[in-house]
Amino acid sequence: MISKPRSIWLWGALTTVTFTVLLVVRLEFFGPRSVSDTVLKNHGAVAVRPGETWMAIHQNRKRIGFSHRTIERTGLGYRVVENTVMTINTMGMVQDLVVTSESDTEPDFSLKSFDFEVVSGRFRFQVSGTIENALLRVTTRVNNDDPSTPVTIRLENRPYLTAGIVQAMGASGLAGEDQVVVFVFDPITMGQVPVNVRGLGHETLQVMGRPIETKKLSFEFKGVTQHAWIDGTGRVVKEEGILGMSLTLTSREEALEGAVGGDDLTLLASIESNRTIEDPQGLTRLEVKISGIDMKKLDLHGGRQSFAKNRLTITRERLPDNPALGPAMASVDRRFLAPGPFIQSDHPRIVNLADQIETSGATPLEKIRAVLLWMDKNIEKRPVLSLPDAVSTLRNRMGDCNEHAVLFAAFCRALGIPARVEAGLVYLNHRFYYHAWNGVYLGRWISVDSLFNQMPADVSHIRLASGAGAQGLDLVGVMGRIKLEILETVR
Repeated sequence: MISKPRSIWLWGALTTVTFTVLLVVRLEFFGPRSVSDTVLKNHGAVAVRPGETWMAIHQNRKRIGFSHRTIERTGLGYRVVENTVMTINTMGMVQDLVVTSESDTEPDFSLKSFDFEVVSGRFRFQVSGTIENALLRVTTRVNNDDPSTPVTIRLENRPYLTAGIVQAMGASGLAGEDQVVVFVFDPITMGQVPVNVRGLGHETLQVMGRPIETKKLSFEFKGVTQHAWIDGTGRVVKEEGILGMSLTLTSREEALEGAVGGDDLTLLASIESNRTIEDPQGLTRLEVKISGIDMKKLDLHGGRQSFAKNRLTITRERLPDNPALGPAMASVDRRFLAPGPFIQSDHPRIVNLADQIETSGATPLEKIRAVLLWMDKNIEKRPVLSLPDAVSTLRNRMGDCNEHAVLFAAFCRALGIPARVEAGLVYLNHRFYYHAWNGVYLGRWISVDSLFNQMPADVSHIRLASGAGAQGLDLVGVMGRIKLEILETVR
């Protein structure tokens, strides 16, 4: 492998951070269990009034955008449209991000259909879905490409909009330590995830110069907690999320006032190191102590990593000599060879270019090196605010570690090499930053970082999550909670 110094920039996994913020601050739609069903039946349709609301978005008191929501009656049901515009600072680069959702609901605000779109610069990603008889039919679309082949997902819980359930919770008798469990549909994992909702009593807030009596609720999602304050009409007055993010009810004029980029999300999410590592690529072993999080939910043990009693040891891998995949492939999960919503390894553009990149008769190891070399020369390393997918990354020829990880996985799978997405932390300039890379199967799993052009990846790559698709990027429950201490470095 051609080695080169790491850039002073960390092209970190800030897409995950940004969409964690958006998802936690604006939980888009839910599917309640029986307790929540009762709340909705008693209060949901009555609590929500048609009309519009404007909310200013702040990050640590800096105005970074606004959210505008309208609710209209459509026959017996409702149509809900929400536009969120944010100016995001990632890795010192300020970028605009526009998120739009349009949804049609039943009278109780259970979902019938939705369209969700994310636009940032040249990137445009759309997700559309319809729900019927507990089946969610989803299609995705990148820029102006044709929609993807529809994917059908069986929902165990009926999906509801936030516009119904948050206000329904506010109008309910939920108070004190009362709790209910609802489920949010997560576009990253294409599945439903539990959210614990708890009543925290009443508070008087000063909003637009006047006091408003509110009910305070907490929403715990994947270990991350946000709070919402709802007034007596069921209207959301204020929300607070992670990384200093908040939304506050305001007027249209104030919401549309100029926004500035907030604090750098990369730095806010990073972790200061207790020791300096001069040359991470020169290490053969790294030992760290991990605390502050539920270890059982992380992918800490296996392959290059061994974990016991909060002590994680990462050992630099040795590349196999011309591995033959045939006999070993029988034990590999077929998901690591299959296309997915974000890793479109069967897309003609991916397949055709993968065929051009590989050399006739090349071994799997040589094919991977060819992909690394091509990506290093042709994919610009820069932060991108979008849901990462392989086709749009190839089209726009740019991206951070998330885009590199999904495109690299798509190329490998198109060439018949099992590949997964891995995410966690990586050391740079006395801090650990969130980052994404890959694992490839060459008789055993080997780490590869296509953004840093490393195979194997250096031992400062600490794997916390992995998966066949974008769920490998899911570190929501870790951010702001994990604690690291370097115990030993070995060269």
